[in-house]
Amino acid sequence: MEWKQKMADYYAALFKSADVLPLQKPETSAAIDEVLRALREAYALWQETPDPDLIDAAIFRINAAEKQYAYLLRQEAARVSLE
Repeated sequence: MEWKQKMADYYAALFKSADVLPLQKPETSAAIDEVLRALREAYALWQETPDPDLIDAAIFRINAAEKQYAYLLRQEAARVSLE
């Protein structure tokens, strides 16, 4: 049961910072920088970890960061087109 608690703690820490990125009306430049940082960290985790479960977690983080990045780019494009 100890490994389950470790995994739960890992995922809790992994997604603890998910609320840092505002998704409604982001300060686009800062939010994009933060997503790119998260993406770099996720790729680093993916490349460095030997554990299959952590590889899956890294892939999940990469996919999530890519979706956030695409969202922020669409928001920025819409903002720029309105100006």
